[in-house]
Amino acid sequence: MSEQEKKNRILFVDDEKRILSGLKRLLYHERDRWDLEFVTSGREALQRMHEKRMDMVVTDIHMPDIDGIDLLKKIKRQHPTVLRIGLSGTADKNLNLSALHLVHQYLPKPCKKETIISNLERSLALKNIMEADRVKEIISQINTLPSLPSMYYEIIDKVNSEKSSIREIGKIVSRDISMSTKVLQLINSAYFGLRNEVTDPIKACVYLGLDNIKSLVLTVKIFDKFKESDVNQYYIDTLWNHGLNVAKCSQKIAQENNMSPDEIKNYWTAGLLHDIGKLVIAVNFPHEFQKIRAMVADDHSLLTAENTILGSNHGEIGAYLMGLWGLPTPLISTCAFHHYPERYSANNINPVNVIHFANAMVHQNGTSGQMLARKGELNQEYFQELGIEHHLEKWEKLCEESSVGVDEIQ
Repeated sequence: MSEQEKKNRILFVDDEKRILSGLKRLLYHERDRWDLEFVTSGREALQRMHEKRMDMVVTDIHMPDIDGIDLLKKIKRQHPTVLRIGLSGTADKNLNLSALHLVHQYLPKPCKKETIISNLERSLALKNIMEADRVKEIISQINTLPSLPSMYYEIIDKVNSEKSSIREIGKIVSRDISMSTKVLQLINSAYFGLRNEVTDPIKACVYLGLDNIKSLVLTVKIFDKFKESDVNQYYIDTLWNHGLNVAKCSQKIAQENNMSPDEIKNYWTAGLLHDIGKLVIAVNFPHEFQKIRAMVADDHSLLTAENTILGSNHGEIGAYLMGLWGLPTPLISTCAFHHYPERYSANNINPVNVIHFANAMVHQNGTSGQMLARKGELNQEYFQELGIEHHLEKWEKLCEESSVGVDEIQ
């Protein structure tokens, strides 16, 4: 393979020639590592993608000829593994929301050089996380993930109520794996231009505002609920129960170690979302999900079963989706490494090793007796090498206090 063929190819689409000229100038010095192409219409973009492989498309949302929305729909259907980035100006806010199911991330118009380069780098780096192409293809097409019916109906009632506040809605979102992930995807997009990443779903809702949240829930339908036929309800209930208890346990450990309020919320969210890959597998790979459960019932470890059946595991899959959606790096790292904290380069107490510990403890405190995370999963040597093993007894008590009646996930 030639050096040119090894380069990632990025296609930029905008009907405004001055915008394209500006992008060319911004990215002029990146030509050695990326193969950059620029076209002025959706029709030309589809033709170019038919002629050669593209890794990413960065397109304006509002264009004549083939509109950005229609272009993204066609790309998603015809080229499912291509990363889709939307360019949108502040005047396009309503259209921006309507495209939420079609883009992995948003960039603002105009866009600063450091913003666009960092977002392109981060998105393209995801291509190396997993080797299973079919898994990548399916994950790239995921728009949203279903929520627990009880929480779905609770959020619908709140947004329909004239008396509800944005913080009340945010509290519901912060207890739901799928809702939290989606609002964090939107608020952390470069479109909003926030200086710091947001890991707190409540804060994300406050930033988005009540009107936007109502539009997302009622009009754009950003949230959906599980249908009875989707996945065994017991599995879904225990998955949410487990995530909430790991979140509570992690939050208590963060408080015990005198973390800041923002850090404590980060530990909560990391704990809540650490197993989102299991949700992705259950909903999007139903046949493989049943095979994985059969292997686990036959006394194989969950990770062995997932890697055997899918060529990837729930940590990698969850991290890949979070990365596509532009969620904060600490959440992606925790998802990817919570079973392998020794692979994460850090020499202190951090969300990865705390969630690793909390996950193992909550599994061990479960009541069903069918543990996927067996006692041996806790990496004792890692904590000894890190020099923080003296914390573990106290952490275990905190987890016992916060994890009550947790059924294990099969």
